[in-house]
Amino acid sequence: MYRRLPLQKMNPNKPSRRDFLKLTALGGGGLILGIPMVTASTSGTALRPLVRVGADGHITLFAQNPDMGQGVKTALPMIIAEELDVDWSSVTVEQSGLDTRLENQFSGGSLSVRLNFDTMRRIGASARQMLLQAAADHWRIPASELTTRDGRVLHDQRGSLGYGELAEAAAALPVPDDPPLKTSNEFKIVGHSISDVDIGAILTGTQQFSQDRRCHWLRDVAKRATRRPHRAAQQSELRLRRRRDCQQYLGGDAGRATSARGVATSGPSAKLRTPDGRVRIGPAKKR
Repeated sequence: MYRRLPLQKMNPNKPSRRDFLKLTALGGGGLILGIPMVTASTSGTALRPLVRVGADGHITLFAQNPDMGQGVKTALPMIIAEELDVDWSSVTVEQSGLDTRLENQFSGGSLSVRLNFDTMRRIGASARQMLLQAAADHWRIPASELTTRDGRVLHDQRGSLGYGELAEAAAALPVPDDPPLKTSNEFKIVGHSISDVDIGAILTGTQQFSQDRRCHWLRDVAKRATRRPHRAAQQSELRLRRRRDCQQYLGGDAGRATSARGVATSGPSAKLRTPDGRVRIGPAKKR
């Protein structure tokens, strides 16, 4: 049985528009959206980018939770991409860097998707709505006449505009308080099998896991131990303790942890890694 976590403190499901605007203002040469994270050390918030639409049309989505083999580096951006209405093959996924000021940058308890599902949807939907409004302002028509598909805003008579063409104008607009979300029967990415974004690196042996990382200062500890044989046992114990501390720290890094496979099938939105390395998000099966 999992202990109930303070969800609002860890990851508010519905960040305020003011918090969104703080991050949007950081976007230069494009549109950047993210969520505010309450920090324990300060009374303020740390802002984490989750969507970046470049003026060149390049779209980058960020995975905020570390991937331990369960596929959240793929799953969380899938949710954003669904509501943003982009072609998954054209998206670049990056792992958010470790920030010790943030309280929810962890993996465990099959919580990553359950805690972040609604937030990731609103992030993508907000960005899409802002891009729609930018196109409506450009063409001087109501936004209700426009639709989106594969990273473009479409109009029956005016043609289409790419997200990159609209990114700078969209960044200057207010973030919608309650953007419309897709219905489940409109999903084209969520609920479908998607290859893990790191599957190529995993299969070729180039993927870096926490056990592949090395703390170079441990070599100095070993050298000192060999110079003082009478203290070898003490130094050996110290070296092992520091190695454990180092591995625990790197295990919470932005990269993947030791395990390369994982399954999470609990909660309203479950993740399942299939034998071919694909990740699927969908309703959890009853057991």
